[in-house]
Amino acid sequence: RTDCVLMYRSSRATLTNTTVDDLDRDRLTYTGVWSSNNDTRFVGNTSTYSNDNGGSVSMNFTGSACYVWGDTVDVSAAPPGKPVTQLTRDLTQDHGYFRVKLDSKTYEYNGKTAALKIGTLKFFAGDLDGSPHSLTITNLGTTFFGET
Repeated sequence: RTDCVLMYRSSRATLTNTTVDDLDRDRLTYTGVWSSNNDTRFVGNTSTYSNDNGGSVSMNFTGSACYVWGDTVDVSAAPPGKPVTQLTRDLTQDHGYFRVKLDSKTYEYNGKTAALKIGTLKFFAGDLDGSPHSLTITNLGTTFFGET
């Protein structure tokens, strides 16, 4: 699972960031099986995730930069000073590999780290031309990838 926020910078003369939340079904297209969690630690208090091998989320945008924010984790207990909850247990068991495809370029990443990190930059692409772009994030395997 990766709690993600997608932001992109418009190519217009005035710089603007547009945040696309996981619940924005007008901009995001989900394929495969997806579920969601609610927690105040996630942007917008929600996280949409998939453990479906090949499950993906995609969107089109026009801009000169793209940021995907999320969390990474591979720990077996709650963060220091925090109680162990079902959400904490879920978060510690499920992050894995995912693919990002931006236009014709493909990148693969591992969502596991040594500690819980919420609000981590998961993907960045800058210096894009001002033309329309296509972004797809795909879960690889049966561990969770999520979008917030």
